[in-house]
Amino acid sequence: MVKLEDLGLTARGLPSCVNYGVEVAGDFLSILSLYPTNVWVTVPIRATERLDYDWFRNWKQRVNEIARFYKPDSIAERTNKGALGPRYESLKGKVESLMNLVNEMKGQLLKSRPAHTDREQTLATNI
Repeated sequence: MVKLEDLGLTARGLPSCVNYGVEVAGDFLSILSLYPTNVWVTVPIRATERLDYDWFRNWKQRVNEIARFYKPDSIAERTNKGALGPRYESLKGKVESLMNLVNEMKGQLLKSRPAHTDREQTLATNI
């Protein structure tokens, strides 16, 4: 947990886990969830919609090289569908690599803008 806090991530505790992520325009966007025996990549759809599709797909592939966080057939999904929660043991010797990827996601989310709703896009076009 210290490494996640060193990255400047915000922690949000729940009864079953601790979520780590970033605040963007008042919205908490989780990146990782730590459970008693497993760790999950938990990037919500409202966050993935802000990311470049190719960048996110590549990021998921690189995360999967560290441990099996995603089912192979779900790597191309724009969402977090197919997410798996590998056990902590599978991260032995790989924590630094995972933290680098978490930090990359943090950077992308902080520079991202919220996805526009159809209504907001229509309003912006008509102005």
